[in-house]
Amino acid sequence: MSPDEDALLNGIAADPAADLPRLVYADWLEEHGQDMRAEFIRVQCEIAKLEVGPRDAIDRNVHLWRRQQELLDGHMDAIFEGVGFVPRHGQIPGPRFYRGFVSEIDMTLSDFIKHKEEIIELRPAPTELAVTTSGHYEEMLRGVGIRFWRLVTVLSFLGDDADTSVTDVGPDEAKLWHRLHTLIALNGTIPCHVLVTNFGLDAPALRTLNINNSMFTDLDTINLLNAGVLQRLSHISLIENAIGDQAAIEMADRLGNSPNLKELDLRRNGITTVGQAALLARLGSKVILF
Repeated sequence: MSPDEDALLNGIAADPAADLPRLVYADWLEEHGQDMRAEFIRVQCEIAKLEVGPRDAIDRNVHLWRRQQELLDGHMDAIFEGVGFVPRHGQIPGPRFYRGFVSEIDMTLSDFIKHKEEIIELRPAPTELAVTTSGHYEEMLRGVGIRFWRLVTVLSFLGDDADTSVTDVGPDEAKLWHRLHTLIALNGTIPCHVLVTNFGLDAPALRTLNINNSMFTDLDTINLLNAGVLQRLSHISLIENAIGDQAAIEMADRLGNSPNLKELDLRRNGITTVGQAALLARLGSKVILF
């Protein structure tokens, strides 16, 4: 990469909301024989402006969407030369693009490990990076450095068995979750003490937590409340656990005045009419019990 191109990409990363640095880069690409890449940036910048405007403006410019699809279908190699995780013609759908650059990526842990060096070099950084693994917490940490995990916004554990051997990570690893806003840990893949230690105050952007079918108890739930984790979330799903009236009453009391909470799903737990009444009295339609 030339110093000029590097400077242009740094300018885009420094002001990701602005179109001008992207269009200047498109001009540079065209001057250096990368016409398709340049056109793709321009077309997507125009589409982004139209998408927030009146419907008739979209209807008058439908040719832009048609051209965007032609570029994606027929010129992906030219548009994203050297980016190995972007699927080529005939492959399954991959990343989403916005205003000419990769904006959202969904990948398995193995693919993330394989392509992490390419992803961390993307400028501007993707707004969403979702990583899914069927392994456990310690398995996930191995082979991936701290600076790469800081890119992740959505993390899903889909393992089948509880991993009771998980230990707390060190102070450096606790800085992993700077951008993480959604955590999904099904089937007991993360014990409660790890959730509290590593996804509490060290995940300041966390807003959605899905801990279904994980044998979470009253004590586990209260520990999350004591750590201040649940109070700052907007969506909490604790379906099919071992939560009873004690935790239900605590959640009603501590989440009742939360300005953040939008939905608390507690279906298929051991909450009786006592806990249900407390939750409904304080949370109303925000709580799902049946």
